[in-house]
Amino acid sequence: MDDKELLQKIDVIRERLGVSYREASEALQATGGEVLEALAALEEKYEPLGDKLEHAKEEAVDRFKSFLRKGADTKIRIKSNQKTILEFPATWGIVGLAGTLLKSELALVGVVATATALAKDWKMEIVPKENEAELTVLATEGEF
Repeated sequence: MDDKELLQKIDVIRERLGVSYREASEALQATGGEVLEALAALEEKYEPLGDKLEHAKEEAVDRFKSFLRKGADTKIRIKSNQKTILEFPATWGIVGLAGTLLKSELALVGVVATATALAKDWKMEIVPKENEAELTVLATEGEF
């Protein structure tokens, strides 16, 4: 293969995959000058950026969905004297916490709610759906 033909093949590989001249040249040498084989070998080595971003996006969406499912399955209970006053999905609690971090007005609401809970000796429990008998008491009376 003459230099002009080699350069054309290297340009084809670089144009399609965005690799360096050296990488394209080495791939061609390793495959005996076969452009398709060199492309396939380099694709295996370097997954295109678009594919990487697509995989990362899919993984992030799957994790977020899993997080929402777990949050919806887990309940937060506010209790006073063994009587449930309020029960809501844990996801709501996380959204509320994020809101308090972003808006000072919501933080003020959180402070008022905490003061009320302390004054009334309320408890907060986290109850997983799988085993509602198994729960975690986050705060005991007077410690909310």
